Amino acid sequence: MEWMLNHGLSIEMEADNSIIGEPSNCAYCKSTQGWWENGTFHEKVGCDETPTPETEEKCINRACDYYKALLEVSPSAFSTRAYYFGTDLRVVDKVRERCPEW
Repeated sequence: MEWMLNHGLSIEMEADNSIIGEPSNCAYCKSTQGWWENGTFHEKVGCDETPTPETEEKCINRACDYYKALLEVSPSAFSTRAYYFGTDLRVVDKVRERCPEW
């Protein structure tokens, strides 16, 4: 963390559209990468499960835990954070309902 801060790098805060009930890439997905077949890679898009309220909750908690860990390791790095939140700003709103400092 300190190395990143000393070199002017930002920390990426991660949350995706799983938080708003869309099939995306949160931790509950078993595979989002794809597979090889006959020498060709077939990219898998989205998630292998349909989101439920329980998986949405897990994804929100994961996003909150991510920022809490960052603050614990290096509070000064938090001011230079960058966000990856999918393509829908509702993701940010929903995470901030749970952890306003995110």
